[in-house]
Amino acid sequence: MKQRHLLGRGARLFRTLRDPKTPTWIKFLPILALVYWVSPVDIIPDPLLIVGWLDDLVVVVGLISQTVKALDRRSLKALPPVTP
Repeated sequence: MKQRHLLGRGARLFRTLRDPKTPTWIKFLPILALVYWVSPVDIIPDPLLIVGWLDDLVVVVGLISQTVKALDRRSLKALPPVTP
């Protein structure tokens, strides 16, 4: 049940990001998160195992969280829910 809710919310979020009315800077945040995650340049190098991976996780989760917060709640609710 929770998985369906998360998938539906994720699909609505994706559609909101594709909407032309959504500001460009908000669309840029998930792209920035992906680029940071795959980039070899890190705040803490990945060879430091757990600590190196942890900084990637914190930055990516932070950017995705900011994306969700930046989107207007009304725009997420305005779209119809995704039905499988």
